[in-house]
Amino acid sequence: MGAEQKTAVIIAKTEKCTAYYETGHVLVATLTKGAQPIYKATIMPRGSAMGMVTVLLEGDQAIQSLKEMLTYMDIAMGGRVIEELIFGAENVMCGAMSDIKHATDIFCAMVTKYSFSDKVGIVFHRGNTGEESTSGSTRARINKEVKKLTEKVYKRASVSKHEEDLLLALGCGKVQYGMVHQNLEVA
Repeated sequence: MGAEQKTAVIIAKTEKCTAYYETGHVLVATLTKGAQPIYKATIMPRGSAMGMVTVLLEGDQAIQSLKEMLTYMDIAMGGRVIEELIFGAENVMCGAMSDIKHATDIFCAMVTKYSFSDKVGIVFHRGNTGEESTSGSTRARINKEVKKLTEKVYKRASVSKHEEDLLLALGCGKVQYGMVHQNLEVA
C-alpha cells in the first residue's frame, strides 16, 4: 500500500467521502457471515489510496473456497454501495475503481480458471481474462457471467435502511478520529 502520507493536505469533502467509503467496507464485513474480522480501517492516505481496510487473516491462506471469494467481494463492493446510499448515485466518486478492477479480475479468474460457473463449465481458459484461444461466443458467455457475478455481489453488499444510523455514526467517527481498530474501537 505504501507509507502514510502524513503531510498530505486532504480537503474536507474528500476526507468525508473516504471515511464513508472505508466505513462501507467495515460495515459490510461486520454484517457478512463468514467474513474475516476487520483489523484496522484508516482514512490516512497511503500510496495512491486515500484510505484502507485491513482484515485479520487466520494464518496463511493459499487457497479459498467459492464462498470465501464471494464474501471478500461483498466487502470490496461495500464502499461503493455506501457512497451511493449516503451521497446518491449521481454523486458517487471514482475511488471505487481499484476495488471494482480487483473484483472484476477475481470474477474473471473464478469463471475462466477455477470453473466456478456452470454456464462456462469446468474448463481452464488461457490468458489473463480467458481471452486466449476462445471463440467470440465463449468470450461473450464469460463476460456475461462476470457481469452477473458483479451485480449479484453488489446487490448482496447493499445495506438496508435500518442500518443507516450505524453507518452515519461510524462515518462521522472516522472523520473525527481518522482510524478504527479491531472490534470497531475508535483509536
